[in-house]
Amino acid sequence: MDNNIKVEETMTLNLFFNDWLEKYANDEQNLSPDTRQNYVNILKKRILPKYGHMKLTDIKTIHIVNFVNDLKKDGKRLDGKKGPLSPSSIANCYRAVQ
Repeated sequence: MDNNIKVEETMTLNLFFNDWLEKYANDEQNLSPDTRQNYVNILKKRILPKYGHMKLTDIKTIHIVNFVNDLKKDGKRLDGKKGPLSPSSIANCYRAVQ
């Protein structure tokens, strides 16, 4: 059996995040420092708490659709302010998760 297939079948999003950080995000040729920090913050605060335990193979399009839809609701701001997230903040969250 191909080791890559076995890893993909068992790897959780939390484990993938660590690999992504080390092998992709920390390379400034791939992401600017500001973009990297923005993505890391979004992943740590919004995505990993909800989906980090899931295997990569179990994360489906509907999970992403539900995640983005949920961001449109009141109470999703992390700064404590009232009201929904701005469309640009929602777009940043989507970019971080794709």
